Amino acid sequence: MKKWLFLTLAIVMALLPTMAVAAPAGQDEAGRDYEVKGGDTLGQIGLQFGVPYLEIVAATNAAGDPYAFIEDPDLIEIGWLFLIPGAALPYPIIEPPTYPDAQPGGKLVYALWQDLSDPLDPNLACLQVTAQILGPIFDPLVYVRPEEPFTYYPGLATDWDISSDLKTYTFYLREGVTFHDGTPFNAEAV
Repeated sequence: MKKWLFLTLAIVMALLPTMAVAAPAGQDEAGRDYEVKGGDTLGQIGLQFGVPYLEIVAATNAAGDPYAFIEDPDLIEIGWLFLIPGAALPYPIIEPPTYPDAQPGGKLVYALWQDLSDPLDPNLACLQVTAQILGPIFDPLVYVRPEEPFTYYPGLATDWDISSDLKTYTFYLREGVTFHDGTPFNAEAV
């Protein structure tokens, strides 16, 4: 089954660049204009049009005005105009489905990529799959972002002090927070 799925995906990926739609009136195969929107990256734009992002950089920089000049592909701005070389219409972007508002009751099914043999106790759990489940359930006092391992951000603690001997931490807790059963979040709960 896995080999069949992999082979199917490989064939689809190989055929995608040949499945472009004919260029609309007023556009030719030389390129297509694209205005950068919020959240765009060059990589995403390249995938959308089936063009490597470095080719977009080269074509846009060579085109001159009114196109942007891209010095750093990681730093693009909303409103910049890019020339997408050889692009006709972009590949369709599949919009996520919409769902009705949640109703009380019912059943939630959550698929995991490994067996859940850990307890659902954040103090005892040690598997990464358990952290994926516990993350949306429990709010931490402070957050650590993976890309900044030694930088801490406020969570349920709005601020904190560390003693000079590094043995005492004082957390200032967020007010107005309750647990799912209505119990107030306070120092006693922590």
